[in-house]
Amino acid sequence: MNIQLTISLLASNRTGSLERCLESLGELRSRIPSELIVVFTGTDKKVRSIAEKYTDHIVDFTWCDDFSAARNAGLKEAMGEWFLFIDDDEWFESTEQICTFFQSGEYKKYASACYTVRNYKDWSGTGYQNSWAHRLSRIVPDLHFENPIHEELTPMMLPCKFFQEYVHHYGYAESEVKKEDGKTSRNLPLLLRDIQERPRYLKNYMQIVKEYFVREEWAAAEAYCMQGKKIAEEEKEKEVCRWFQIKMAQILYSQKDKERAAAGIERILRDEKPCEIVRLELYNLLLCIYTELERYEEAVKAGSDFEELLTKMDRNPQLWKKQGSSEFSEETIKDENRLYPGRVNSAQAAFQVGNKEKAEYFLRLLPWEEEYQIENYYPEFDKWKNGQEELFREVMLKMEIDSSYLLLQKILEADRVNSPEFEKLFQKGTEKIRNIYLQAQMIETALLRGASLSEIAAVTTLDVWKACITKAVGKIPLGNIKKIVPNEVLKEGYSIQKLWMEKVIKEKLLRQEQLVKKEFEEALEDYCKAILTFYKLCYQDIFFEGANQYLLPADCRFAIIVTDAMEKSGKGGYAAAVHLLREAVQICPENTGIVWEMVQIVKRKAKIPEASSQEEFRRLAFQMKTAVQGMIDQRQYAEAEQIISQLLPLLPEDPGLLKLRERIFVERAEQCSGKGRKGN
Repeated sequence: MNIQLTISLLASNRTGSLERCLESLGELRSRIPSELIVVFTGTDKKVRSIAEKYTDHIVDFTWCDDFSAARNAGLKEAMGEWFLFIDDDEWFESTEQICTFFQSGEYKKYASACYTVRNYKDWSGTGYQNSWAHRLSRIVPDLHFENPIHEELTPMMLPCKFFQEYVHHYGYAESEVKKEDGKTSRNLPLLLRDIQERPRYLKNYMQIVKEYFVREEWAAAEAYCMQGKKIAEEEKEKEVCRWFQIKMAQILYSQKDKERAAAGIERILRDEKPCEIVRLELYNLLLCIYTELERYEEAVKAGSDFEELLTKMDRNPQLWKKQGSSEFSEETIKDENRLYPGRVNSAQAAFQVGNKEKAEYFLRLLPWEEEYQIENYYPEFDKWKNGQEELFREVMLKMEIDSSYLLLQKILEADRVNSPEFEKLFQKGTEKIRNIYLQAQMIETALLRGASLSEIAAVTTLDVWKACITKAVGKIPLGNIKKIVPNEVLKEGYSIQKLWMEKVIKEKLLRQEQLVKKEFEEALEDYCKAILTFYKLCYQDIFFEGANQYLLPADCRFAIIVTDAMEKSGKGGYAAAVHLLREAVQICPENTGIVWEMVQIVKRKAKIPEASSQEEFRRLAFQMKTAVQGMIDQRQYAEAEQIISQLLPLLPEDPGLLKLRERIFVERAEQCSGKGRKGN
């Protein structure tokens, strides 16, 4: 049987990703008559031994700073009808389409094929950029690789098959961690040398712009972008010109000076009169910039220009094919991670300038029926009510769309005007709304009205119930909290839900009511009992024994320790009680104020001097600073600020606490300054 496909893998010294790459080729190799060639450029014997498990065909290649030479070494050995090349830091998610392509005989109609390379920006795997890669070709006599870096297979033969399958590629993730390391430091010298040797080879300029972009060396990126664009204009390479126009706009946008970025992108639009697909990219960037600069009228115009042009492109689909490329295409323009944030920015800007018509227009373009696409924007929408509440209600209530968020707005409006439709709408919301953020608002509304929560409890998991009740109670004023009676808003059969509600209510009262001495002790004891009663319904008795307690949730362990401390204090074991309370605050830092008040009560019982009491708290405060520092590092600003607010009245001039609070202010301000959501 003839070999249909030669798979050539370039391997260096990567042990971790090589095996994953080889494993991902398993289905392709088993279903298609194929051969695997590993071109080994490394020195690690372990890597070679991994490769030898999968193939005997290993080509040793002495690295010479020339990727094409290494690729050609594999191509030279190929015996297949087709050739596929891959790196050792890439692996396929699936090869089903490629297998079908060969097994069905479809490959006979094509001369080459592309699939997507998913380039991850960091090791978390959440940020990435997709790009088409020409990785498969029919083998012809003059087929070869050229260019020492960012090598390409030539000639590029048509017709070309485009697969929807992709490979994962983390090769550039390193550069996000440390810009001067990884592939960028390896690539730059090669590119600079090749530019000297071939000063008009456009691909080198495109690649070096990308390298400087990753390194955030903006001056160099701009300089090479301008040089490349000038050459492209002279060579009448329209597609490459489009690439440089868009890249220059991205370079400007990525820098801190947004006014300069806006002026630069406006100049490209005005003076260079770019084609439609370039204008779409530039309008999107301008929209983000104007939003960040709070130039809302211009943001509305940029958003409108984008949508009008997008409609034109969809009515003339040949424009997508004519102007698109692997990096900038209909798919990238319509990527939901770019398209929807832009529309949200546009709607926000319209609300800011009081433009009801445009606000409704942009909002209607969002995928309301597909909640997973839009639910992350719910908190942002709610912020728009500030200063524009009447306009917000008018727009949102007018939109007759089947949406959980819009249904909630009707429920809230019915509550506001005390409409007889409230019960009917609330029942509908109980049946339809499943988003935790929205459910919490429903529960808050019901609690304030004294309405039944049984229907919500019946369709809500315990984890969701806990999150919603905690959020809702946190937002309700203290005076209203005192009026809530769990037994009145929940029917029989919801004992565990009632217990959690009692626990959260008691916690808020304990933290915010000005209780003293005996009242405080009784409230704390009651609070701990509520916690333990709840968790004893959730966990078997064995979890409450000895070291098994460490498997329990933090608030449960807190209640166990505080209960123990109060018992010891009641029997005169004051030192042991204080020791336990210090342990409790490490488990639940957010209860620092509660613990401190109890420490004071114990000290007074033991008749310990005030000076000693202050020293005890200083030791306690020192423990808490470390916990707060960790919270700020994790951007848990609300939690950290809550603890600081409890500590500052007791240590008002402590420089460490003041410094931590200042850090929260600064970091929050920095977050707020980036008001526009990036659409690229």
